[in-house]
Amino acid sequence: MENLVKEYLNSRDYWSISLDQIDEIIEESKKDFGKKTALSLLENQFDSLMANEEMRKIINWGLSEDLKPLKELNKERERLGEELFTKIPTIILKIVRKISGQIEGILIGGIYYLTFRPR
Repeated sequence: MENLVKEYLNSRDYWSISLDQIDEIIEESKKDFGKKTALSLLENQFDSLMANEEMRKIINWGLSEDLKPLKELNKERERLGEELFTKIPTIILKIVRKISGQIEGILIGGIYYLTFRPR
């Protein structure tokens, strides 16, 4: 059952990005030092969650319960975020590289809040 839940989550997660896609995103970000890429990733995550009630429930589930597949999904998201944000050559991210995880967490927390609240 745990593997079924894991596969289901991986197939629905916004942050399910292949290595080829990471390379494309990084290459595209070089044009403007990653400004458009960083904004686009956050906007697309927001739009994705607004359009997908099921995924909002899954994220809420992950925030409120201690389940192994959800922990693994969160670790994979963090790994992917680290991969992206350490390779995107933004001036801002170079300045705040040591605290970029916290900033990303605040921004994603804001996205969760905005998409979870009743409309």
